[in-house]
Amino acid sequence: MKNILRFICVMFSVLTTMNPLLAQWVQVGLDSLDVHTLAFTDTNLFAGTHSDGVFRSTDNGTNWTQIGLDSVVVNAFALSGTNLFAGTWGGIFRSTDNGDSWILVNNHFGVTSLAINTSGHVFAGAVTFSQSGIVLLSTDNGANWTGRLLPGSGVTSLAINASGQVFAGTYIDGVFRSTNNGTNWTQIGLDSVGVNAFASSGTNLLAGTYRGVFLSTDDGTSWTQTTLDSSVSVFAFAISGTNLFAGTGFCNVFCTDGRVFVSTNDGTSWTEASTSLITNAIQALAVSDTYLFAGSWGFAGGVWRGPLAEMITSAEMLSTNLPAHFHLAQNYPNPFNPETRIKFQISNSNFVSLKVYNLLGQEVATLVEEEMRPGSYDVTWDAGGFASGVYLYRLTAGAFTETRKLTLMR
Repeated sequence: MKNILRFICVMFSVLTTMNPLLAQWVQVGLDSLDVHTLAFTDTNLFAGTHSDGVFRSTDNGTNWTQIGLDSVVVNAFALSGTNLFAGTWGGIFRSTDNGDSWILVNNHFGVTSLAINTSGHVFAGAVTFSQSGIVLLSTDNGANWTGRLLPGSGVTSLAINASGQVFAGTYIDGVFRSTNNGTNWTQIGLDSVGVNAFASSGTNLLAGTYRGVFLSTDDGTSWTQTTLDSSVSVFAFAISGTNLFAGTGFCNVFCTDGRVFVSTNDGTSWTEASTSLITNAIQALAVSDTYLFAGSWGFAGGVWRGPLAEMITSAEMLSTNLPAHFHLAQNYPNPFNPETRIKFQISNSNFVSLKVYNLLGQEVATLVEEEMRPGSYDVTWDAGGFASGVYLYRLTAGAFTETRKLTLMR
């Protein structure tokens, strides 16, 4: 009997530690609603939906209140000081009281995207009745607007990089760039590709498309496809420190199989942050101090929440002095609860992997998986979602491999 009970306990431990990321995702509200966009400010989380208006949560998504724009399709949010802008199919609305009241500041049809530069200028991407693209600009918090037509299809997404250049993604005509605040536009790549989302990370510009993620390191002049699977569609990005998240789905007849991927090197390479999130594709992401929020399409949609600490993989470089050899140190403290630090050394540039396994050899956590320069590094593993027990952690860099044990004690 004791052996049977021990076997049951071991199997329960394995099942609960094999995939902690999946186990920690929770649907927190707006069930069956089609959530197009999310925004987080202070303690307020906003969700824009497909014809049900705007909802607000003040407790990380546990409870929601409908706060306006009833029966309006809300496609995008943007924040500037106390101003919250909402881009909708019925125009651009502004709230200065956290969504309690809204004012229509532009009635242009089909506003799909919003972006604000460091000067507080608001850009809005839209589609016209003739299905061409247009970018609107306000330099006075929405009081007045000017517009410029693009020589392409409707605008789906906007981004502004560190040097102030504005990028517009379109339904089928790739990416356009403006170097003079939207006065003139030039088509710069990804011809015949639909661009759903942008992210500006460091010197890199990322484009989320129906064929994965494309990367430009030269302000959009040239593009390369990243390691994210080209069979998935990318609809949203979010940034937390050095971690870049992508919300995806698989689109055939319907867009299903929502997943989150994470990159720690400005989008050059990607790993899956959760094996499966929800039934439908993710079309919105937002980050708070402790959670990553995902908005999804339709009948199995709504808002989902996952602990940010379980999805980030960030190794801090301790020294740029070149180590003489590769080395994986014993974690400290050990035993630990629930966090421990792991130090390692890389003697030459290599693709580095640091992973944690249970005693059955099953991978339970990826701490590092990226190209790294020579140096000494320190990474923290938060095992808050794991069961007590002995685990193995393995460092792989080129032909070098080293494995050590660590013990989690509750």
